Amino acid sequence: MLKASLILKALPQRSLISASALYSTSSKASLNSLHSQEQLSLLKARLDIPFNNLQILSQALTHKSFDHARVPTNERLQWIGTKVLNLYIADFLLSKYSDLSAIQLQDLHQAHFGLFKLAEFAKKFDLQNNILWNPPSNNRSAHNYEGLNKVLGKSFQALIGAIYSDQGALAAHKFIQNHLLPSPIDLDLVLDLDNPKSKLLSIASSKNLTPLLSRILKESTRFTSTPSYLVGLFADSKKIGEGFGSSPKLAESNAAKDSLIRYFSKDDRSQASASLSEASEDSITFFSTL
Repeated sequence: MLKASLILKALPQRSLISASALYSTSSKASLNSLHSQEQLSLLKARLDIPFNNLQILSQALTHKSFDHARVPTNERLQWIGTKVLNLYIADFLLSKYSDLSAIQLQDLHQAHFGLFKLAEFAKKFDLQNNILWNPPSNNRSAHNYEGLNKVLGKSFQALIGAIYSDQGALAAHKFIQNHLLPSPIDLDLVLDLDNPKSKLLSIASSKNLTPLLSRILKESTRFTSTPSYLVGLFADSKKIGEGFGSSPKLAESNAAKDSLIRYFSKDDRSQASASLSEASEDSITFFSTL
């Protein structure tokens, strides 16, 4: 079997992507940095990355909500950064935890390197004081805490994309090795995640939580062969989990896993009622209607 680490070694030292391919396609887009030279130089030193082009660093910190039509935003950098990050993280997890199933590896990836965890890494570099974004007009209190963390996580992915594009694959790999991979991995987070909706329902019942409700937050290409759904899981008005999937049912199951990982302990999960079978898992849904 060809190991992912062999693929990593075969990657070119420099990115094959031209910088112009990562700028906004809008004819109105300005390539003038919206961050000061001092601000970018301080961040460059903090990251310890010798960027050749500070504009790409500024772009990585500019979310599409800021001024999408007139400034280069980080969407393309985030896209390539996500691919680079996923490859290196997958190689690390597969090498270290070769006995885990593919589903457990994916759960481990989400638990330790998902958007909200990446937001924590972003804060270590003070990205929260450097990103440009506009929170939703209907939720600006405390800078919309959850929204800010999602933007920070995506900006960190874009930062990886900027490092890869400006410095190459080896530099991106080294940055990930130095700053992400040394963080502790808690295997307990991905134990007892089978039948997530059943376990979540049992925990909610034992803790007298308000009725759970699933909502489709986003969907794309619904009427094609490759639909994608983002489902949020709510207790009262608080979102306690979200997940992607190729169907509302799969996305809801992933949202239940996200909730179990983020808000409930291993003891909660292991003590969840064993009377709920896999058959009941298929019949459980928190959607009021679909």
